[in-house]
Amino acid sequence: MGFIHYRDQGTGRPLVFIHGFCDSLELWDDFILPFTAHYRVITLDLPGFGKSDLLPQPFTLDDVGDALSSLFTELNLDQPILVGHSLGGYVSLSLLARHPEQLSGVMLFHSTSSPDSEERKKVRDKVIAFVKENGVAPFVETFVPGLFANPADPAIPGTRKRTLQTRPEALTAYAAAMRDRPDRRSLLASTEKPVAILAGAKDVLIPFQDLRSMVQLAPKTQLFELPDAAHMGMFEAKNQAQNILSSYIRRVWGIQGI
Repeated sequence: MGFIHYRDQGTGRPLVFIHGFCDSLELWDDFILPFTAHYRVITLDLPGFGKSDLLPQPFTLDDVGDALSSLFTELNLDQPILVGHSLGGYVSLSLLARHPEQLSGVMLFHSTSSPDSEERKKVRDKVIAFVKENGVAPFVETFVPGLFANPADPAIPGTRKRTLQTRPEALTAYAAAMRDRPDRRSLLASTEKPVAILAGAKDVLIPFQDLRSMVQLAPKTQLFELPDAAHMGMFEAKNQAQNILSSYIRRVWGIQGI
């Protein structure tokens, strides 16, 4: 499996927060603070990002999910709720598909069960070629601002700093793994686990209307809109996102929370 870096805070029923592409567990530092008072909160660096070892290449997102499944067993996590941002949502869906007995539920945080379109696959290929030729920094300079609705958002410098730490081999390997990920739309329609999707109305990477169409085929999946957010609701609409997640947790576990 290789070393996976994680932080373990608080006590109670477990929540696992999984960051997105080119990020690290530090993404969640401010967002999780209210939850650590009520729950056991695990944040982690996906294999190859942050301080975690990269999996042998090439790998799939199912390989990443299997590595996290092993970590959950090692940590004795009792059916956590997963909160997966973007790429982290794709990994969460792999866990839901392959290890559902380990989970209580999944919140997709600016993520989708749909596969890449043919156009999007071509974009992934261009990213891989660009980074191999030019390195990580020029990619980050164009990638990060597009994650936010406001190009002057105060969270952009910190996001740029985190993503600049990405190793080029991790960036290209994950771009290929996302390009080749399976279609999980039927999983949402069939799973008995409660799934929620938190989406930004201004997200150009995962358009809200696409998600609306997707959940029409999965009536048990709840879709929540962050009207002023693009792809980074943990910063752009922090309080609203925290409230929605808290409500979802209470629904899944039938307990009182924040």
